[in-house]
Order: sequence, then structure tokens, then C-alpha cells
Amino acid sequence: MPEDKYKMSQLLKKYAINLNNVQLNKLWQYHNLIQQRTQESCLTGIRDFNEIILKHYVDCFIVQKLITIPFPLLDIGSGAGFPGILLKILFPDEKIILAESRRQRVQFLKEVTDSLNLNNTNIFPKKINQNFETKVKAVITRALEPISKTLPRVSSCLERGGFAIFMKGPSVDKEIRAFKKSFSNEYSIVKNHAYALPLINHQRRLVVLQRRA
Repeated sequence: MPEDKYKMSQLLKKYAINLNNVQLNKLWQYHNLIQQRTQESCLTGIRDFNEIILKHYVDCFIVQKLITIPFPLLDIGSGAGFPGILLKILFPDEKIILAESRRQRVQFLKEVTDSLNLNNTNIFPKKINQNFETKVKAVITRALEPISKTLPRVSSCLERGGFAIFMKGPSVDKEIRAFKKSFSNEYSIVKNHAYALPLINHQRRLVVLQRRA
């Protein structure tokens, strides 16, 4: 096993993220694709190996330890595949839709899904709006836009009783206050969880809303 691949697996294990051989191989392949394409497509501004593992991969993997994620899942503004590709590696049999409007990132997502044989993964190459009507049980975003901007865009696709999952930084309280003013009749907050990635003290917040039935 390459030294960096072994180091990656050990960093993940420190967060109790234990991938099987197939999952680890896919993650390593995905990591190498990011490294190869990031200069031409600016997929991530993070270059340090440890920071990529912790701030991107662990940050995405850890969500499934904090909430049971329902599927089908729509990842809005997937970018380089955070968190959609990482969650697909964890849940290979589940349906995930990657919504991304930027052409270079769409091309990258297609390359990843083809290279890693990620079946039952759809790429929607446009911005999600009220005309997107494919029904999903959950939507997820990672540092995309304010909560109150996302909710109207998913009004036609998120099922009643479904979940809107927001991966945020620590300064999300203003967004929550704005959400309560405009959407508290339609959604309830089921999780507002502050946490940190201990090795680097990276502060995060997971906000989960449930659409009222």
C-alpha cells in the first residue's frame, strides 16, 4: 500500500471512520483524481495532504455519524463531490443526485463517477430550482448559501417529512434566525449540533431541518 494511502486510512480511523478495502481504494482513486485535476479546475484551495483528508473527507464522512441519512439524496452545489461522492463511497447501493452547474466541475464529476464505477449516481448539470421535481427524501449542502435561499429551491423535490441537511461553519446562528422568521411553519429544526475536528480544532455546525408532513 502506498505510504500516503496508508496515512489516509490511519487519519480516518482516528475519527472511527473504518473503510473496507473497496471503499478505501475508491477514496484513494478519487483523491488522486482531485490532485490531478485541481490545478486546471481549481477544485479545492487546500493543498496540504492532512488538511484535505480532515477538512474535506473526514468532514463529509462524519455527517453519517451524526444523523441517519435518508435516500434518495440530492447534493446541491456538489462542486468536486463534497459531500456527495464521499457519501456514495460509504453507501454504494443508494441513489445520490449530484447537482452542479459549473461546467468544469460537471466534467470532473462525470470522470469520477465513471472511473470509480459509482452506479446509481446521477449528475444534474444545472442549478436546482422549483422546476426540479425529482422526488428525494433528503437534500444536503456544504457551505453553499444561506439556509433561507436553499429551501425555496427544493420546494418541488423534497418530500414531506424529508430532511434538509446543512453542513455549516460555526457562524450560522444568523441564518437560523432568518429561517425561523420565514420557514418555521413548513420546517422544524431536528438537529443543531456544534462539533469540532479535534486534531485541527476545525469548528463545524450541522443543522438538520425536517419538512412538516
